[in-house]
Amino acid sequence: MIREARESDLDDIFEIEVGTIDPWTFGILEADFKNESTNYFVYEVDNKVVGYISLLNLASEIHINNIAVDIDYRNKGIATSLVEYGIEYFKDKDILGYTLEVREDNYPAIKVYEKSGFKAVGIRKNYYSNNKSAIIMWKYIGE
Repeated sequence: MIREARESDLDDIFEIEVGTIDPWTFGILEADFKNESTNYFVYEVDNKVVGYISLLNLASEIHINNIAVDIDYRNKGIATSLVEYGIEYFKDKDILGYTLEVREDNYPAIKVYEKSGFKAVGIRKNYYSNNKSAIIMWKYIGE
């Protein structure tokens, strides 16, 4: 089940985040959550938060800030469900499209985004703290 995240979910979200390759700190996560332009959604299994997505509404575009799934629940379609939910959530808004950056060697994430209609449009060199570059991806409305 996907639902809007509550502030009480932050500890669970952070626990998932710590299991990623380049995790956000709790402070960054909390500040992002409290940003009035950001929407957080969580994926629950048996009342346990096992995944989340952060979407930033920047005027005419929606930026996927972050998405992560608990390591024990990966490869079950949860990330795809979260991305599709985020796209559906904003479908009636007046937006140009959806964008994100993804680490160049994060092949599972790239596959999720491509499956949801995102296309690579550029590179941000040395974008991540481990000097990995980011692929810039877009999904334009009407494509």
